[in-house]
Amino acid sequence: MSDSANLTPVEQRQVLFYEDEITAVVADDTSGRTVYIPIRPICIHLGIAWDPQRRRILRDPVLSGVVKGVTVTVTPGGPQEMICLPLKFLPGWLFGISASRVKNDLQEKIIRYQRECYDVLAEAFKEGRL
Repeated sequence: MSDSANLTPVEQRQVLFYEDEITAVVADDTSGRTVYIPIRPICIHLGIAWDPQRRRILRDPVLSGVVKGVTVTVTPGGPQEMICLPLKFLPGWLFGISASRVKNDLQEKIIRYQRECYDVLAEAFKEGRL
């Protein structure tokens, strides 16, 4: 990851995206307050393998420079460090997933995430929303 220091969120929200609950956290980093999205839970929602996605993020010249470990509170289990991307880089990762290479019943869901997920998460952190 680009920084071995684990970030601690100042805010955490659960955002409902169709039937999936996506965690989003705000943490202070070198550029100020940034919204981060844990990637592993999205992989689970999409039915894609986590480890190949983690490796792809870490070898990508852009994503590897912005990925962070963030302490996220999960239920059950409490605080856990998760690999997260800043919200603005989420589409870059999502568009790297080839819908044609997954099971037919998951293709539409992946395309929906690629098309709409960023907007829903960004809306959750606009002033006075949610």
